[in-house]
Amino acid sequence: MSLEDRTALATDLQATCATQSAAAHVPAITVPAAGALGSTDAANPVVQRGHVDVVLPMRYAGARRLRLAYELSGPEGAPVVLVSGGISADRHLAASVSHPERGWAGAVVGAGKALDPSRLRLLAFDHVGADGSLDAVIDTADQADAAVVLLDALGIAELRAFVGYSYGGSVALQFAARHRARLERVVVGVDADGDEVSTAVALPGNSVPTTQRRTEPKGEW
Repeated sequence: MSLEDRTALATDLQATCATQSAAAHVPAITVPAAGALGSTDAANPVVQRGHVDVVLPMRYAGARRLRLAYELSGPEGAPVVLVSGGISADRHLAASVSHPERGWAGAVVGAGKALDPSRLRLLAFDHVGADGSLDAVIDTADQADAAVVLLDALGIAELRAFVGYSYGGSVALQFAARHRARLERVVVGVDADGDEVSTAVALPGNSVPTTQRRTEPKGEW
């Protein structure tokens, strides 16, 4: 791409961002039909999949057009928990009736587990750049900002918690630092492949999250 083409693209994207902001633009969002969402009982919670098309101002790459693919499970009105995993983790956390394939967080997501979709609304999205379409430097701050754009599109004002593992832990901390008003607490898990899992829990009411650390056997998650 020539320098002139790059300049024109940057100008176009900046103008798009300004227009969206000025008009309180709601990003395009695609969700399944109501009858395709799955069962509504506690054992088989509703699972909604869709995507949001946005223009995201990125830390190093400027404004970029992106598609955020997400999965949301759990009862309407329940507290929302955003879950983010390692660099290869995607939006699918655990198997469900409508999506029976194994998810990356099945050890902690499920009936009676730490993240129970019968009492919590669990949200996850594919990391920015995961589809390989973005040739740019991607910062964890970009992932955190993308999460806020997704929350806005879905009409979610606040998270009960942001739970992050590995790379997702860095995203969770960025979210807490950049968007503190949208978050009650943050839980960061590390060493998920070892014998133990360490967590840091941010205390409510602090402008900069303070952490307490504890180590638990993986079997208790």
